[in-house]
Amino acid sequence: MANTIVPIALLIVAIGVLLFIAKELDPPKKRKLSGIIFFLLCILFVISQISYLINPLERFRNLGGLFGFYSSAWTFWLVGFYFFIIPCILAYLGFVFFFKPEKRITTVLLYFVPIGVIVDAIFALFLKLSVNNIGAGGTFGSIVNTFLINYFGRLGTYLILGFGIIIVVFMIVKKSIFPKRKPKDEIVIKEKPKKAKKPKKETKEEDKPSTSTKITKPLPKIDFKTAFLNILEESPEDSELDKKALETEATVLVNRLAEFDVEGKVVNVESGPVISRFEFEPAPGVKVSRIANLGKDLALALKATRIRVVAPIPGKSAVGIEVPNRERSLVCLKKGILDHEFQDNPLALGIVLGEDITGQPVIDDLSSMPHMLIAGTTGSGKSVCINTIILSLLYHYTHKDIRFLMIDPKRLELPMYNPIPHLLRRVVTQPKHAVIQLEKLVKIME
Repeated sequence: MANTIVPIALLIVAIGVLLFIAKELDPPKKRKLSGIIFFLLCILFVISQISYLINPLERFRNLGGLFGFYSSAWTFWLVGFYFFIIPCILAYLGFVFFFKPEKRITTVLLYFVPIGVIVDAIFALFLKLSVNNIGAGGTFGSIVNTFLINYFGRLGTYLILGFGIIIVVFMIVKKSIFPKRKPKDEIVIKEKPKKAKKPKKETKEEDKPSTSTKITKPLPKIDFKTAFLNILEESPEDSELDKKALETEATVLVNRLAEFDVEGKVVNVESGPVISRFEFEPAPGVKVSRIANLGKDLALALKATRIRVVAPIPGKSAVGIEVPNRERSLVCLKKGILDHEFQDNPLALGIVLGEDITGQPVIDDLSSMPHMLIAGTTGSGKSVCINTIILSLLYHYTHKDIRFLMIDPKRLELPMYNPIPHLLRRVVTQPKHAVIQLEKLVKIME
Protein backbone atom coordinates (compact mmCIF):
# COMPACT_ATOMS: atom_id res chain seq x y z
CA MET A 1 0.00 0.00 0.00
CA ALA A 2 2.81 2.39 0.91
CA ASN A 3 4.57 1.61 -2.37
CA THR A 4 1.50 2.93 -4.18
CA ILE A 5 0.69 5.98 -2.04
CA VAL A 6 4.19 7.46 -2.03
CA PRO A 7 4.58 7.69 -5.84
CA ILE A 8 1.06 9.13 -6.18
CA ALA A 9 1.79 11.77 -3.52
CA LEU A 10 5.09 12.68 -5.19
CA LEU A 11 3.31 12.97 -8.53
CA ILE A 12 0.65 15.30 -7.05
CA VAL A 13 3.36 17.47 -5.46
CA ALA A 14 5.27 17.64 -8.75
CA ILE A 15 2.12 18.68 -10.64
CA GLY A 16 1.39 21.33 -8.00
CA VAL A 17 4.90 22.77 -8.25
CA LEU A 18 4.66 22.79 -12.05
CA LEU A 19 1.31 24.64 -11.94
CA PHE A 20 2.72 27.19 -9.49
CA ILE A 21 5.71 27.85 -11.73
CA ALA A 22 3.47 28.13 -14.79
CA LYS A 23 1.26 30.65 -13.00
CA GLU A 24 4.22 33.00 -12.48
CA LEU A 25 5.39 32.83 -16.11
CA ASP A 26 4.66 35.40 -18.80
CA PRO A 27 1.87 34.50 -21.32
CA PRO A 28 4.34 33.66 -24.17
CA LYS A 29 6.34 31.35 -21.91
CA LYS A 30 3.11 29.74 -20.65
CA ARG A 31 2.10 28.89 -24.22
CA LYS A 32 5.53 27.45 -25.03
CA LEU A 33 5.47 25.37 -21.85
CA SER A 34 1.99 24.09 -22.78
CA GLY A 35 3.29 23.22 -26.25
CA ILE A 36 6.16 21.17 -24.78
CA ILE A 37 3.74 19.31 -22.48
CA PHE A 38 1.44 18.48 -25.43
CA PHE A 39 4.43 17.16 -27.43
CA LEU A 40 5.50 14.94 -24.51
CA LEU A 41 1.96 13.58 -24.09
CA CYS A 42 1.83 12.90 -27.82
CA ILE A 43 5.01 10.78 -27.61
CA LEU A 44 3.67 8.96 -24.52
CA PHE A 45 0.37 8.08 -26.24
CA VAL A 46 2.08 6.90 -29.44
CA ILE A 47 4.40 4.60 -27.50
CA SER A 48 1.53 3.32 -25.31
CA GLN A 49 -0.83 2.63 -28.23
CA ILE A 50 1.76 0.83 -30.35
CA SER A 51 2.81 -1.21 -27.31
CA TYR A 52 -0.86 -2.05 -26.65
CA LEU A 53 -1.39 -3.31 -30.19
CA ILE A 54 1.70 -5.54 -29.87
CA ASN A 55 0.78 -6.88 -26.40
CA PRO A 56 -2.96 -6.25 -25.90
CA LEU A 57 -3.28 -8.71 -22.99
CA GLU A 58 -0.16 -7.94 -20.97
CA ARG A 59 -0.56 -4.68 -19.13
CA PHE A 60 2.81 -4.81 -17.36
CA ARG A 61 4.70 -5.06 -20.65
CA ASN A 62 3.24 -1.83 -21.97
CA LEU A 63 6.01 0.75 -22.45
CA GLY A 64 3.63 3.45 -21.20
CA GLY A 65 3.04 1.68 -17.91
CA LEU A 66 -0.38 1.10 -16.44
CA PHE A 67 -1.50 4.54 -17.59
CA GLY A 68 -0.49 3.76 -21.15
CA PHE A 69 -2.14 0.33 -21.12
CA TYR A 70 -5.50 1.39 -19.66
CA SER A 71 -5.76 4.63 -21.65
CA SER A 72 -5.04 2.71 -24.88
CA ALA A 73 -7.43 -0.11 -23.96
CA TRP A 74 -10.32 2.22 -23.14
CA THR A 75 -9.87 4.43 -26.20
CA PHE A 76 -9.53 1.39 -28.51
CA TRP A 77 -12.67 -0.10 -27.00
CA LEU A 78 -14.50 3.15 -27.69
CA VAL A 79 -13.28 4.18 -31.18
CA GLY A 80 -11.03 1.35 -32.42
CA PHE A 81 -8.05 2.25 -34.58
CA TYR A 82 -9.26 5.86 -34.63
CA PHE A 83 -7.62 6.13 -31.20
CA PHE A 84 -4.49 7.26 -33.05
CA ILE A 85 -6.26 10.58 -33.45
CA ILE A 86 -5.38 11.38 -29.81
CA PRO A 87 -1.62 11.75 -30.39
CA CYS A 88 -2.41 13.59 -33.64
CA ILE A 89 -4.52 16.11 -31.71
CA LEU A 90 -1.83 16.47 -29.05
CA ALA A 91 0.84 17.04 -31.72
CA TYR A 92 -1.37 19.67 -33.37
CA LEU A 93 -1.95 21.43 -30.03
CA GLY A 94 1.77 21.34 -29.26
CA PHE A 95 2.60 22.88 -32.63
CA VAL A 96 -0.03 25.64 -32.28
CA PHE A 97 0.89 26.56 -28.70
CA PHE A 98 4.62 26.57 -29.42
CA PHE A 99 4.79 28.12 -32.89
CA LYS A 100 1.40 29.76 -33.65
CA PRO A 101 0.19 31.76 -30.61
CA GLU A 102 -2.50 33.58 -32.64
CA LYS A 103 -4.18 30.58 -34.21
CA ARG A 104 -7.60 29.62 -32.89
CA ILE A 105 -7.92 25.89 -32.20
CA THR A 106 -11.57 25.54 -31.13
CA THR A 107 -13.00 25.28 -34.65
CA VAL A 108 -10.31 22.88 -35.86
CA LEU A 109 -10.86 20.46 -32.97
CA LEU A 110 -14.59 20.26 -33.78
CA TYR A 111 -13.73 18.75 -37.18
CA PHE A 112 -12.48 15.57 -35.50
CA VAL A 113 -16.00 14.68 -34.29
CA PRO A 114 -17.70 14.13 -37.70
CA ILE A 115 -14.45 12.68 -39.06
CA GLY A 116 -14.44 10.15 -36.18
CA VAL A 117 -18.04 9.08 -36.86
CA ILE A 118 -17.33 8.41 -40.54
CA VAL A 119 -13.91 6.78 -40.02
CA ASP A 120 -15.21 4.45 -37.28
CA ALA A 121 -18.14 3.40 -39.45
CA ILE A 122 -15.81 2.70 -42.40
CA PHE A 123 -13.40 0.72 -40.23
CA ALA A 124 -16.25 -1.36 -38.80
CA LEU A 125 -17.66 -1.98 -42.29
CA PHE A 126 -14.53 -2.83 -44.27
CA LEU A 127 -11.72 -3.82 -41.86
CA LYS A 128 -12.05 -7.30 -40.43
CA LEU A 129 -9.34 -6.80 -37.82
CA SER A 130 -9.94 -7.07 -34.09
CA VAL A 131 -7.99 -6.63 -30.86
CA ASN A 132 -9.28 -8.39 -27.75
CA ASN A 133 -12.47 -9.23 -29.69
CA ILE A 134 -13.02 -5.51 -30.38
CA GLY A 135 -13.58 -4.56 -34.02
CA ALA A 136 -11.45 -2.09 -35.95
CA GLY A 137 -14.08 0.62 -35.53
CA GLY A 138 -14.50 0.08 -31.81
CA THR A 139 -17.81 -0.03 -29.99
CA PHE A 140 -18.89 3.32 -31.41
CA GLY A 141 -18.16 2.30 -35.00
CA SER A 142 -20.01 -0.99 -34.56
CA ILE A 143 -23.09 0.84 -33.25
CA VAL A 144 -23.08 3.37 -36.11
CA ASN A 145 -22.51 0.63 -38.72
CA THR A 146 -25.30 -1.54 -37.35
CA PHE A 147 -27.73 1.38 -37.29
CA LEU A 148 -26.99 2.42 -40.89
CA ILE A 149 -27.25 -1.11 -42.32
CA ASN A 150 -30.48 -1.90 -40.45
CA TYR A 151 -32.26 1.28 -41.56
CA PHE A 152 -30.67 2.13 -44.94
CA GLY A 153 -29.24 -1.17 -46.18
CA ARG A 154 -25.69 -1.78 -47.37
CA LEU A 155 -26.02 0.37 -50.52
CA GLY A 156 -27.59 3.24 -48.57
CA THR A 157 -24.79 2.98 -46.00
CA TYR A 158 -22.19 3.31 -48.78
CA LEU A 159 -23.95 6.38 -50.16
CA ILE A 160 -24.27 8.04 -46.74
CA LEU A 161 -20.64 7.42 -45.84
CA GLY A 162 -19.45 8.63 -49.25
CA PHE A 163 -21.51 11.80 -48.98
CA GLY A 164 -20.23 12.29 -45.43
CA ILE A 165 -16.63 12.09 -46.66
CA ILE A 166 -17.35 14.78 -49.26
CA ILE A 167 -18.95 17.05 -46.65
CA VAL A 168 -15.99 16.65 -44.27
CA VAL A 169 -13.50 17.44 -47.05
CA PHE A 170 -15.33 20.64 -47.95
CA MET A 171 -15.56 21.59 -44.27
CA ILE A 172 -11.78 21.29 -43.94
CA VAL A 173 -10.90 23.22 -47.11
CA LYS A 174 -13.64 25.82 -46.32
CA LYS A 175 -15.02 25.97 -49.86
CA SER A 176 -18.58 25.86 -51.06
CA ILE A 177 -19.77 22.83 -53.02
CA PHE A 178 -21.55 25.07 -55.47
CA PRO A 179 -19.59 28.33 -55.68
CA LYS A 180 -21.54 31.31 -56.95
CA ARG A 181 -20.32 33.08 -60.02
CA LYS A 182 -19.64 36.74 -59.46
CA PRO A 183 -21.09 39.08 -62.06
CA LYS A 184 -18.67 40.99 -64.23
CA ASP A 185 -19.98 44.31 -62.97
CA GLU A 186 -18.59 43.60 -59.50
CA ILE A 187 -15.07 43.44 -60.89
CA VAL A 188 -15.38 46.97 -62.25
CA ILE A 189 -16.69 48.25 -58.94
CA LYS A 190 -13.77 46.73 -57.06
CA GLU A 191 -11.20 48.32 -59.35
CA LYS A 192 -12.43 51.88 -58.86
CA PRO A 193 -11.43 52.37 -55.21
CA LYS A 194 -8.01 50.85 -55.90
CA LYS A 195 -7.30 53.44 -58.56
CA ALA A 196 -8.58 56.24 -56.35
CA LYS A 197 -6.19 55.33 -53.53
CA LYS A 198 -3.01 55.32 -55.61
CA PRO A 199 -2.47 59.11 -55.62
CA LYS A 200 -2.37 59.05 -51.80
CA LYS A 201 0.74 56.87 -51.84
CA GLU A 202 2.82 59.70 -53.32
CA THR A 203 4.16 57.61 -56.15
CA LYS A 204 6.73 59.21 -58.43
CA GLU A 205 5.06 58.28 -61.68
CA GLU A 206 1.59 59.34 -62.66
CA ASP A 207 -0.95 56.51 -62.48
CA LYS A 208 -2.59 55.36 -65.69
CA PRO A 209 -6.40 55.31 -65.78
CA SER A 210 -8.16 51.95 -65.67
CA THR A 211 -9.64 50.74 -68.94
CA SER A 212 -12.69 49.44 -67.09
CA THR A 213 -13.78 52.89 -65.89
CA LYS A 214 -15.44 55.68 -67.86
CA ILE A 215 -12.66 58.24 -67.30
CA THR A 216 -11.71 59.81 -70.62
CA LYS A 217 -8.72 61.88 -69.47
CA PRO A 218 -5.65 61.01 -67.35
CA LEU A 219 -6.10 61.17 -63.61
CA PRO A 220 -4.33 64.22 -62.13
CA LYS A 221 -1.62 63.70 -59.54
CA ILE A 222 -3.24 64.75 -56.27
CA ASP A 223 -1.25 66.56 -53.62
CA PHE A 224 -2.06 64.42 -50.61
CA LYS A 225 -1.31 67.09 -48.02
CA THR A 226 -3.52 69.64 -49.78
CA ALA A 227 -6.36 67.15 -50.01
CA PHE A 228 -5.84 66.29 -46.34
CA LEU A 229 -6.07 69.95 -45.28
CA ASN A 230 -9.23 70.50 -47.32
CA ILE A 231 -11.01 67.99 -45.09
CA LEU A 232 -10.17 69.90 -41.90
CA GLU A 233 -12.21 72.86 -40.69
CA GLU A 234 -10.88 76.40 -40.88
CA SER A 235 -10.07 78.18 -37.64
CA PRO A 236 -12.52 80.98 -36.80
CA GLU A 237 -11.02 84.45 -37.17
CA ASP A 238 -11.10 86.96 -34.31
CA SER A 239 -14.05 89.29 -34.80
CA GLU A 240 -14.06 93.04 -34.13
CA LEU A 241 -16.55 92.50 -31.34
CA ASP A 242 -14.10 90.22 -29.51
CA LYS A 243 -11.35 92.82 -29.80
CA LYS A 244 -13.64 95.57 -28.49
CA ALA A 245 -14.70 93.35 -25.58
CA LEU A 246 -11.04 92.82 -24.64
CA GLU A 247 -10.38 96.56 -24.81
CA THR A 248 -13.39 97.19 -22.56
CA GLU A 249 -12.18 94.63 -20.02
CA ALA A 250 -8.70 96.18 -20.08
CA THR A 251 -10.20 99.59 -19.29
CA VAL A 252 -12.28 98.14 -16.43
CA LEU A 253 -9.18 96.41 -15.10
CA VAL A 254 -7.09 99.61 -15.07
CA ASN A 255 -9.89 101.62 -13.43
CA ARG A 256 -10.46 98.99 -10.76
CA LEU A 257 -6.78 98.88 -9.88
CA ALA A 258 -6.70 102.70 -9.74
CA GLU A 259 -9.41 102.59 -7.07
CA PHE A 260 -6.90 100.72 -4.86
CA ASP A 261 -4.14 103.25 -5.63
CA VAL A 262 -2.45 100.88 -8.07
CA GLU A 263 -1.47 102.96 -11.07
CA GLY A 264 -0.32 101.52 -14.35
CA LYS A 265 -1.44 100.56 -17.84
CA VAL A 266 -2.27 97.49 -19.94
CA VAL A 267 0.50 97.15 -22.52
CA ASN A 268 -0.63 93.96 -24.24
CA VAL A 269 -3.51 91.51 -24.39
CA GLU A 270 -3.05 87.89 -25.44
CA SER A 271 -6.27 85.99 -26.05
CA GLY A 272 -6.35 82.18 -26.14
CA PRO A 273 -9.19 79.72 -26.64
CA VAL A 274 -10.06 79.53 -22.94
CA ILE A 275 -8.49 82.52 -21.15
CA SER A 276 -7.16 85.97 -21.98
CA ARG A 277 -4.05 87.41 -20.36
CA PHE A 278 -3.75 91.12 -19.72
CA GLU A 279 -0.17 92.34 -19.31
CA PHE A 280 -0.36 95.15 -16.76
CA GLU A 281 2.72 97.35 -16.35
CA PRO A 282 2.56 99.01 -12.90
CA ALA A 283 3.77 102.55 -12.33
CA PRO A 284 7.11 103.07 -10.55
CA GLY A 285 6.87 102.47 -6.80
CA VAL A 286 3.93 100.03 -6.96
CA LYS A 287 4.60 96.73 -5.22
CA VAL A 288 3.77 93.56 -7.16
CA SER A 289 2.41 91.92 -4.00
CA ARG A 290 -0.39 94.53 -3.81
CA ILE A 291 -1.66 93.46 -7.26
CA ALA A 292 -1.46 89.76 -6.33
CA ASN A 293 -3.63 90.39 -3.24
CA LEU A 294 -6.40 92.02 -5.30
CA GLY A 295 -7.38 88.85 -7.19
CA LYS A 296 -10.90 88.54 -5.76
CA ASP A 297 -11.67 92.24 -6.19
CA LEU A 298 -10.59 92.12 -9.84
CA ALA A 299 -12.71 88.99 -10.44
CA LEU A 300 -15.71 90.86 -9.02
CA ALA A 301 -15.09 93.87 -11.25
CA LEU A 302 -14.67 91.74 -14.41
CA LYS A 303 -17.62 89.46 -13.51
CA ALA A 304 -15.35 86.39 -13.76
CA THR A 305 -15.58 83.18 -11.77
CA ARG A 306 -11.94 83.55 -10.82
CA ILE A 307 -8.74 85.08 -12.12
CA ARG A 308 -5.07 84.19 -11.86
CA VAL A 309 -2.35 86.76 -11.24
CA VAL A 310 1.12 85.94 -12.58
CA ALA A 311 3.37 88.36 -10.71
CA PRO A 312 5.53 89.04 -12.57
CA ILE A 313 5.54 87.46 -16.06
CA PRO A 314 8.93 85.75 -16.51
CA GLY A 315 11.18 87.86 -18.73
CA LYS A 316 8.89 90.92 -18.71
CA SER A 317 8.40 93.96 -16.52
CA ALA A 318 4.66 93.35 -16.34
CA VAL A 319 2.13 91.46 -14.27
CA GLY A 320 -0.08 88.89 -16.01
CA ILE A 321 -3.77 88.86 -15.13
CA GLU A 322 -5.46 85.81 -16.64
CA VAL A 323 -9.24 86.07 -17.04
CA PRO A 324 -11.52 83.23 -18.32
CA ASN A 325 -13.21 84.02 -21.63
CA ARG A 326 -16.96 84.42 -21.56
CA GLU A 327 -17.19 82.10 -24.56
CA ARG A 328 -14.59 79.46 -25.33
CA SER A 329 -13.16 79.44 -28.84
CA LEU A 330 -12.99 76.37 -31.02
CA VAL A 331 -9.44 75.02 -31.40
CA CYS A 332 -8.95 73.61 -34.91
CA LEU A 333 -6.22 71.19 -35.90
CA LYS A 334 -5.69 72.90 -39.23
CA LYS A 335 -4.29 76.02 -37.59
CA GLY A 336 -1.64 73.99 -35.76
CA ILE A 337 -0.67 71.99 -38.86
CA LEU A 338 -0.28 75.16 -40.97
CA ASP A 339 1.85 76.84 -38.31
CA HIS A 340 5.42 77.45 -39.50
CA GLU A 341 6.85 75.77 -36.41
CA PHE A 342 5.11 72.50 -37.32
CA GLN A 343 5.83 72.82 -41.04
CA ASP A 344 9.50 73.79 -40.80
CA ASN A 345 10.59 72.06 -37.59
CA PRO A 346 12.42 68.78 -38.45
CA LEU A 347 10.88 66.69 -35.67
CA ALA A 348 11.08 62.91 -35.86
CA LEU A 349 7.40 62.44 -34.95
CA GLY A 350 5.92 65.92 -34.77
CA ILE A 351 2.40 66.20 -33.35
CA VAL A 352 0.00 69.09 -32.70
CA LEU A 353 -1.51 68.97 -29.20
CA GLY A 354 -3.62 72.15 -29.24
CA GLU A 355 -3.08 75.77 -28.26
CA ASP A 356 -1.60 77.45 -25.20
CA ILE A 357 -3.20 80.27 -23.20
CA THR A 358 -1.93 82.81 -25.70
CA GLY A 359 -3.51 81.07 -28.67
CA GLN A 360 -0.22 79.73 -30.07
CA PRO A 361 -0.10 76.10 -31.28
CA VAL A 362 1.49 73.57 -28.91
CA ILE A 363 3.78 71.25 -30.90
CA ASP A 364 5.89 68.41 -29.56
CA ASP A 365 7.92 65.42 -30.69
CA LEU A 366 6.34 62.06 -29.92
CA SER A 367 9.70 60.27 -30.25
CA SER A 368 11.00 62.16 -27.20
CA MET A 369 8.22 60.73 -25.01
CA PRO A 370 8.91 57.23 -23.68
CA HIS A 371 5.29 57.02 -22.52
CA MET A 372 2.16 59.13 -22.81
CA LEU A 373 -0.74 58.97 -20.36
CA ILE A 374 -3.93 60.77 -21.43
CA ALA A 375 -6.42 61.05 -18.56
CA GLY A 376 -9.41 63.21 -17.72
CA THR A 377 -13.08 63.25 -16.84
CA THR A 378 -15.87 62.37 -19.24
CA GLY A 379 -16.12 64.93 -22.03
CA SER A 380 -12.79 66.58 -21.20
CA GLY A 381 -11.28 65.81 -24.62
CA LYS A 382 -9.29 62.56 -24.29
CA SER A 383 -10.61 61.12 -27.55
CA VAL A 384 -10.10 64.43 -29.34
CA CYS A 385 -6.48 64.48 -28.18
CA ILE A 386 -5.86 60.93 -29.46
CA ASN A 387 -7.44 61.72 -32.83
CA THR A 388 -5.36 64.91 -33.06
CA ILE A 389 -2.15 62.97 -32.49
CA ILE A 390 -3.09 60.36 -35.10
CA LEU A 391 -4.06 62.97 -37.71
CA SER A 392 -0.85 64.93 -37.11
CA LEU A 393 1.17 61.83 -37.93
CA LEU A 394 -1.00 60.93 -40.92
CA TYR A 395 -0.41 64.39 -42.37
CA HIS A 396 3.38 64.14 -42.27
CA TYR A 397 3.95 60.46 -43.08
CA THR A 398 2.73 57.89 -45.61
CA HIS A 399 2.18 54.21 -44.84
CA LYS A 400 5.73 53.56 -46.05
CA ASP A 401 7.15 55.76 -43.29
CA ILE A 402 5.00 54.92 -40.27
CA ARG A 403 2.72 52.07 -39.20
CA PHE A 404 0.09 51.91 -36.46
CA LEU A 405 -1.18 49.17 -34.16
CA MET A 406 -4.47 50.40 -32.69
CA ILE A 407 -6.30 48.74 -29.80
CA ASP A 408 -9.84 49.78 -28.89
CA PRO A 409 -11.75 47.18 -26.79
CA LYS A 410 -14.74 49.54 -26.47
CA ARG A 411 -14.97 49.90 -30.29
CA LEU A 412 -15.92 53.56 -30.02
CA GLU A 413 -13.16 55.71 -31.53
CA LEU A 414 -10.46 53.83 -33.44
CA PRO A 415 -12.35 51.38 -35.74
CA MET A 416 -13.00 54.29 -38.13
CA TYR A 417 -9.28 54.15 -39.01
CA ASN A 418 -9.55 50.61 -40.43
CA PRO A 419 -9.54 51.78 -44.09
CA ILE A 420 -6.20 53.64 -43.84
CA PRO A 421 -3.14 51.79 -45.21
CA HIS A 422 -0.98 52.74 -42.20
CA LEU A 423 -2.39 49.96 -39.99
CA LEU A 424 -0.38 46.78 -39.41
CA ARG A 425 -3.73 45.02 -39.04
CA ARG A 426 -7.33 46.01 -38.39
CA VAL A 427 -8.06 47.71 -35.09
CA VAL A 428 -7.82 45.13 -32.30
CA THR A 429 -11.03 44.93 -30.27
CA GLN A 430 -10.52 41.70 -28.31
CA PRO A 431 -8.39 41.92 -25.12
CA LYS A 432 -6.81 38.49 -25.73
CA HIS A 433 -5.73 39.48 -29.23
CA ALA A 434 -4.43 42.78 -27.88
CA VAL A 435 -2.10 40.94 -25.48
CA ILE A 436 -0.75 38.82 -28.33
CA GLN A 437 -0.14 41.84 -30.58
CA LEU A 438 1.62 43.76 -27.80
CA GLU A 439 3.84 40.75 -27.10
CA LYS A 440 4.82 40.75 -30.78
CA LEU A 441 5.73 44.42 -30.60
CA VAL A 442 7.86 43.79 -27.53
CA LYS A 443 9.76 41.06 -29.38
CA ILE A 444 10.36 43.42 -32.32
CA MET A 445 11.64 46.18 -30.04
CA GLU A 446 13.87 43.82 -28.08
